[in-house]
Amino acid sequence: HRVVELPFFKEFTKTSLVNREVEVPLGVDCNISDYKTSMKTAKLVWVPNRNGIFINVAAGFAEGLGASCVIVGFNAEEGTTFPDNTQEFLTSLDQSLTYSTATQIKVKSYTTKKNKTEIVHRGTELNAPFNLMWPCYDSASEKCGQCESCLRFQRALDDALKFRPLRDLEI
Repeated sequence: HRVVELPFFKEFTKTSLVNREVEVPLGVDCNISDYKTSMKTAKLVWVPNRNGIFINVAAGFAEGLGASCVIVGFNAEEGTTFPDNTQEFLTSLDQSLTYSTATQIKVKSYTTKKNKTEIVHRGTELNAPFNLMWPCYDSASEKCGQCESCLRFQRALDDALKFRPLRDLEI
C-alpha cells in the first residue's frame, strides 16, 4: 500500500473535494434518488481529470512494478453523473496507455456495468471486508455518513440486506 500525495489539484480546481473552505453537499442536499439533484451535486465535487490523473499515476507504478494492469472500482450508478466512471472512459485510457507505457498497461474494472447493490451482493459472496471500505468524501477519522458517496454506499448495503443477510461482517 502506498499513499501518493497530489497537492497540485488545489492549483486548478476549487471544488469541495480539494478545497475545505467549500462545503461538501450533505444530507437532504444530496437526494441520491433524484437525477437532477445528483447532477447538481456532482458539479460541486467534480475535480477535472481526477480519475485520469489517478490512473496515469497508477499506470506508472504498475509498469515500474512489473504489473500488467490497474484495477479500478467504477460502477454504473456513478457513471451516470461522472463520465470518468464509464467503460468508454476506461477503453479510451487503454488506448492512451499503449502510447504512454512501454508495456501497454491496461485498465480493468469488473464493476462498471453493476450498480452498488449488485457490487455489495458480489462482495458478500467474496467475504469482502465492508468495514474497511471508505466511501466518504471527507478525510476525517470517521465516515461522515451524510455525503453523497456515504449515502449511496449505505443505500447499497441496506438494499443488499433486504435480499441477502450480510454474514459476519462489521459494517
